[in-house]
Amino acid sequence: MGLAQTLSLEGARNNIKVNTIAPIAASRMLASVLPEDILREFKPSYVAALVVCLCHESCQDSGATFELGAGWYSKVRWE
Repeated sequence: MGLAQTLSLEGARNNIKVNTIAPIAASRMLASVLPEDILREFKPSYVAALVVCLCHESCQDSGATFELGAGWYSKVRWE
């Protein structure tokens, strides 16, 4: 996250935005520890939706961290 913060500051002068995501999505690795009914809720497409939003030219966020999974999104606020 520190690298993303630095890159967002450095990229600002060239209108380059950098954000960090901390996703959880269904994968083969999680299949061994989570039941199938819960894995169905962690679709990778839910993660992709936020990534597309962050890549859009109207996105004003830069240097932010987002936690997401199962259709739930949260912007982390560090204090």
